[in-house]
Amino acid sequence: MPTPRQNCGETLANFDQRAPSLDFEGLGEAYRSCLIGVTPNGAATFFLASSGVLSLSWRRWIDQLFSPILRPHFQSAWNLASEGRSIELGEIDRALDRELPRPVAARGRDAAEPFFEGKTERKADRGWERFANEKSEGALPGQITTVFAAHAASHQVALRSALLAYAWFEFRQGQSQISDPTHEIFQTVIPKLRTEDRNCASKNDGCDSPLRVV
Repeated sequence: MPTPRQNCGETLANFDQRAPSLDFEGLGEAYRSCLIGVTPNGAATFFLASSGVLSLSWRRWIDQLFSPILRPHFQSAWNLASEGRSIELGEIDRALDRELPRPVAARGRDAAEPFFEGKTERKADRGWERFANEKSEGALPGQITTVFAAHAASHQVALRSALLAYAWFEFRQGQSQISDPTHEIFQTVIPKLRTEDRNCASKNDGCDSPLRVV
C-alpha cells in the first residue's frame, strides 16, 4: 500500500481558506491516521449539553481548557511520545488528570479507553507498549489528550496535523447528538493551534513525516 505523506504546515496554512471537511486532504488523512483501530466512545473533555449553545460552549472550551491547558499538554505529550520517553509521558498524564475539573477528567479517561483496545499491532512500538502497560496496571489515568497525542506520534502524524485532528475529535464527540457538525464554529479554534514543533524546527522529517498505516 502506498504510504501517504503529511506536511505539518499545509493544514494550518490552508485550513481557514477552505471549507473544512473530513474529506479534504490534510485534516481527513490526519484524523483517520490518529484513529487507526479506534472506535470513539462518547464525549471527551468538550461536552455540549442538550440545552447548550454550540458556539458559546465551544468558545468556553477553547478559552478555559484548550488554550491554557490542553494545547500545551498535547504538544508536550506528542514530543515525549515521539522520543519514547514513557516515564515522563506518564508523569504529565497524571498531572493533567489532577488539574482538570473532576467531571472533565472522568470524561477524558473514559474517552481514551477505546485507544487501548485491540492494540496487538502496536507491540513493535515499545514506547506505546510501555505506556499502555502502565495504563492497564493502573499506574496512570490515561487522559484522552495524552493518549490521542501518543497514539498520533506512534502513527507518525506530524504535531500540528495531530493537534488539529484532536480538536476535530473533541468537537465531533462533544456534540455527537448533532448529525452535521457546524464547520464555521469549529474553525474558531484555528487561531489557537500555534505550536512549536521542535522536530519540525530541527529536521525535515518532523514536518514531512510518513503516516504509517497498520
